[in-house]
Amino acid sequence: MLPETFIKGTMEGPYTGQHSADFLRGASLYLHGGVYMDVGNLLVRSLDQLCWSILADDSSPRNVAVPCMYEVVMANHFVASRKGDPFIKRWHELFVHLWTNRTIHTGMSSHPLLAYARGMDYSGAFDNGYNFEFKVDPVIVIDYITQVACWGRLCKLEDAWGWV
Repeated sequence: MLPETFIKGTMEGPYTGQHSADFLRGASLYLHGGVYMDVGNLLVRSLDQLCWSILADDSSPRNVAVPCMYEVVMANHFVASRKGDPFIKRWHELFVHLWTNRTIHTGMSSHPLLAYARGMDYSGAFDNGYNFEFKVDPVIVIDYITQVACWGRLCKLEDAWGWV
C-alpha cells in the first residue's frame, strides 16, 4: 500500500515530507475514510456543512469531496472520502505505482501514464482566478504535484470500470 522508498526511508529531494504525506493521505482515506487536511488549512465552516453530511448519507451518490481548481485539476490540501472508495483506491495505487523503483519526484511527469499532463500550462489556473506568480516551468510543478496529476489522469478515463 506504500512505496518501497517510503517504507525504507530512502526518499530524496526537498519535498520528502510533502510526498510522504501524499502517500499517507491516499492510504488512510482508502482504509479508513474521513477527511485529510493539510496542517496549513484553516477550517472556517463545519465539516458537516462543507461536505461530510453529504458523504455520510448512504442515499447520496457522492463518495468524495475535493476543491476543484479547474477542469480535472483538484487541490489535494483537502480530500474527504468514504471508506473503501474505489476511486480513492485507484488514485492511490496509481500514485504509488509511479514511485516504483524511484526515490525522488523529479521526472515523474515524463511517465507515459501522465502524458496528458505534459502539455499543461498555467492558463487554466489563471482563467479561474488563481493568479499565482509562478517562477518555475510547469513541468517542475507537475513533477511536484504528481498526486494531483494522478487524479486528473483517472478523471480523463472513459468509464473504464463501468460506473456510469
